[in-house]
Amino acid sequence: GDSKVDDSGDLVFGGGITSTSAVEEDVLLCPVGVGLSLQEGDSASIILIESGTPLPASVAQIVDVKGCSSGSLGIVQIGCLAVENGTKDTASTTAVKEKLVGTIGGIPKSVDEIEVCMELSIQGKISLCVNGGPIVSF
Repeated sequence: GDSKVDDSGDLVFGGGITSTSAVEEDVLLCPVGVGLSLQEGDSASIILIESGTPLPASVAQIVDVKGCSSGSLGIVQIGCLAVENGTKDTASTTAVKEKLVGTIGGIPKSVDEIEVCMELSIQGKISLCVNGGPIVSF
């Protein structure tokens, strides 16, 4: 479309919608968090996607794996978004429990950090890529 700058300095798109107007959309929020645990049985020490994050969510993060003695990281689903006494905006959210949903294995002991890219779809499907390698979905 056509765009021009009007007298107020706002960029106006054809149809009169300015770039400063807010558009409210209904988005699905992630009901759980997703994180990584360095040791089997430990709680998730690295939160990648927090509960309440709009979906689809994607994150890329450098993860320090010096504390990972087993050569693998646990991929952990963290609790649920529990709304108590009020709306999701005013209520306190409580994490319930953690569930191991996968592992990232084969991390050499000589490696101090890895890059983890994760995407969580609206359907709840996790896609994961480590150090730019192949994408694994589950």
